[in-house]
Parts: sequence; C-alpha cells; structure tokens
Amino acid sequence: MAGDEKEKLSSKDINYHSKSPEKLLEELKKKNHDKNSKYNKNRRTALIIVAISGMIVVGLAFFVLIYKNSSFNTPDYIRNTSQFVFKIIAENEYEYGTQTEIKVRVSNIENKTRSFTFKDFKFFIESVDGEKIFSFSYPVETLITILEYDSRDIYDFQRENPTFSIKPGEYRIHSQFYVNEQLIELVKTIKVYENIETRVRLYNDYILPGQELPLYLTISNNSPDDVSFLLGTYRAIVEDGDSKADEAAMISELSQNENASGEFQVLQGQKLDILLGRVKFPEKEGNYNLKASYFLNDELSEETQEVIVSTIKSSEGLKELRILPYTVKVTGVGQKYTAEIMIVNDANTNVFEKVRGFIFEIERGGSAVYRYTQYEDRDINIYIPAFSKKLIFDSTQWREITFQETGKFQLSVRIILENGILEYSEEILVGE
Repeated sequence: MAGDEKEKLSSKDINYHSKSPEKLLEELKKKNHDKNSKYNKNRRTALIIVAISGMIVVGLAFFVLIYKNSSFNTPDYIRNTSQFVFKIIAENEYEYGTQTEIKVRVSNIENKTRSFTFKDFKFFIESVDGEKIFSFSYPVETLITILEYDSRDIYDFQRENPTFSIKPGEYRIHSQFYVNEQLIELVKTIKVYENIETRVRLYNDYILPGQELPLYLTISNNSPDDVSFLLGTYRAIVEDGDSKADEAAMISELSQNENASGEFQVLQGQKLDILLGRVKFPEKEGNYNLKASYFLNDELSEETQEVIVSTIKSSEGLKELRILPYTVKVTGVGQKYTAEIMIVNDANTNVFEKVRGFIFEIERGGSAVYRYTQYEDRDINIYIPAFSKKLIFDSTQWREITFQETGKFQLSVRIILENGILEYSEEILVGE
C-alpha cells in the first residue's frame, strides 16, 4: 500500500513540468511591465480629463468676465441695462442735402412687457470743436411701457426738425437721460460731406436703332453754397463696343450746341442740365461706347459709358409689369411726405420699353394738391432686367411735399408705355 502511494507520487512528479528560474523571472518582468503600462495609460487619461475640465472652467470664467464687462466693449452710442438697450440710430456719413436720419431708440430685450421711468432727456449736436449747433431738452418724467422684443423711438431728430440742415463737417451727437433713476449717456460721431458731381447723361437706358438723342452735362451741387462753373471745349463720340479699345472705330460724333459753352451758376442743393448737343446712334443693334471729354473750370474730365442699341421688347399687354410704390400711408401735418415709384418686371426675360408719359398726383375732393408730369417734351427708353425693378420717380428729387391740414388724400400714378398703361392709386391719411 505504501509502495503504491510512493509509486503514484513518483508518477505525479514525473508528469509535472516545472519552469526554469530564468523563464519565471522573464514572465514576472512581463507582468510588471503590463501593469506599469496599464497604470501609465490610466494616468495619462486622467491627466487629459483634468486638463480638459480645467480648460472648460477657465473658458466659462472668461465668458462670465466678458459678459459682465460687455458694457465696456460696446460703442459709446449703445448702452445696455438689465432689460433694455438704448441706442443712437445714425449713419456714420451723410451727403449734404440728403435726409439726416438721427434717432434715439430703446428696445425691450426680454420676452415680457416691461416699463421704466424716463426723465431729464437732453439731446444736442456739437462740432468737434465743441460748438453746439442744435440742442433740445425735455425734463418731464414719463412712464414708458414696451411690449416684449419691441422697440420705440424716444426722439426723432428729422421728424421734429424737418427743415434743419447740418453743414459739412464732423459732429458728435450727445443724448443723456435717466431711466429708473439710472443715468444713461450716448455719444456718436458723424460726418457730413459736400459733393459736387458732374456727369454726362442721355437720360435713356437704351437707344432705338438709328435714334438721335440729346446729350446733357448734369451738375449736382450738394453743398451749402452757390457754385459758379465755366464750361470750355467738349467732345463726344460713339464707338463700337465689341472691338478692342485700340481698334474701335468712331461711328458718330456729337452735333454740338453752340450755346453750351460759357458760365453757369448752380444754386446750393440744386442741379443743372446743360444741353451739349445731339448724338446719332447706329441702325445696327448691339453694344456701343459713348466717350465724352470736357473742360470745366479749366479741368479736363473724361467719361466712358456703355450703351445698348435695341428695339422695344416687352411682354404682350404688359402682363408681367406692375407699379411698386414705396410711399408713406400715414403722416402728420407739416411732416415731410416721400414717395418712390418703381416698375417691376416679373418675367424671366429682359424688358426694353418706352415711357411716353408719367403723372404723379395727390388730390383731395377732386382738386389737385400736388401734380407732377414728366416726359412731355421727350420719350424715355427704359430697360428692366428679368425679375428686377426700375425707379421711375423719386419725390425728393422733385420737391418737398407736406400737408397743411388733416384728412384723407388720394394718390394716383399713371405710366404711359409704348405697349400699354400702368395705373396705381392709394389713400393717404394725414393726422395732427
């Protein structure tokens, strides 16, 4: 029995395969290396997470800092409160003689109706030298309520002072007032510049084959002073527009007006058309260049403009043409009324038309209060690209329109074209 156990033990020892000490040492090193690698990997992952978390925290802190100090980074003409934004609305530059829109506006930036007390309003315009050219104040305290995400004009300089003219120069607009006992101050710098413009004009968008048209030198004086001009020698020619500049041959030349040269005076805010003569255009349809040169106050000016010679091309019955008005529907006594009349081309083809007559009329009770007619002495060729519009009339280029009494007035527009007539009318309501 004992011998059998010994035999089994011996057999078990024979079947057991032990490892050498060198191999055991190698495996132990490998296990330690694997453990170290896993540890390092986990350590790197933890460090990356910590770094990203730190960056997020720093970013949030930086955002909060910027948000809290945002008022320091906004322009001087904008001020934010917890519920409202106050702002001076004005362009950076204005051409002298154009409408100078300057407003002080408040906007409710919350999604609920808000109110605030408003008092001690002051508004003034001064030159960069500190000279005040306009000043207005309203000390009375008022409660103002504004709907959610709505805006309101606190003060409209143009509406309150329609005849005030700001001369060329650089100015600062100041406005200050109290909102819920908090002082709000706004400042904006603007520049008003004068512009005396000269341009050779045909007053036509295109030319009919073989048509002869008058050519004008238009001088626009957008300055506060009357200006005198001396027109010397001048010349105008028509060249082929499809040829290279150095190869283009002269097709026709201006037949000059003998009385054009001489001295002229253009009043401030006005424009003058000087008839230079008449130009005969070719019979062939195509693109051409009209080149003009002239001496004005002993200074040489040169102009080149592209012109198109084409027959009249428009949709039958003017189905795709309509009048688009940009007008004021409601106005007040003494306030400026403006209107722009456009023709819209809704077709996918270009339109070449001829305007034979235009009437713009404002009436009341069958009597005309304002009436403007154009093109009585000449037809005008107009070109309207596909899906585009063309300005036909701008009341500000004609005269100032104001109403002296309240009530309802009727605006009527009539455009007589080569292929038909376009008409439009609307009601104007004049309040106090």
